[in-house]
Amino acid sequence: MNSEKNKPISKKNEAILNAKSFDELLDVQYGKIGSKKRDGSEEKAQYFVISETLKDTSREARLTQE
Repeated sequence: MNSEKNKPISKKNEAILNAKSFDELLDVQYGKIGSKKRDGSEEKAQYFVISETLKDTSREARLTQE
């Protein structure tokens, strides 16, 4: 039971609490490696990293449009 609101903890939240690694957390949240949901989330994460790298590089070169 969740002591704050006296509601039972969902299976997903319980799995998150019991995860022993970041990979296990990703499995719970987005599915196993190779699943559509996991592949889609990893693709979005890669786009984010690339965009942030480009922003940082542009700032360092003083090429920002801000």
